[in-house]
Amino acid sequence: MREFKSLQIKLVKRRKALEKRLKRLKKQPGRLHKPVSQDFKEQAAERQENEVSDLLDKNAHTELNEINKALIRIKQIIAFC
Repeated sequence: MREFKSLQIKLVKRRKALEKRLKRLKKQPGRLHKPVSQDFKEQAAERQENEVSDLLDKNAHTELNEINKALIRIKQIIAFC
């Protein structure tokens, strides 16, 4: 039972960290409405930055979903015991 409580605490902390990361990603200046640069090299760099940000966002959401599923299972196990 203690193992589940300890794991639950770790998962809640991780969830909070991911939620903070997602807020920071959403607040990135000009991420969505930034005008396209006239310089081709600059455009390529901006696209790469957007791709990285999108991937980080997707990965964080995926991990959040997995954490939420695990927390539900832990609560069910604790309630059963």
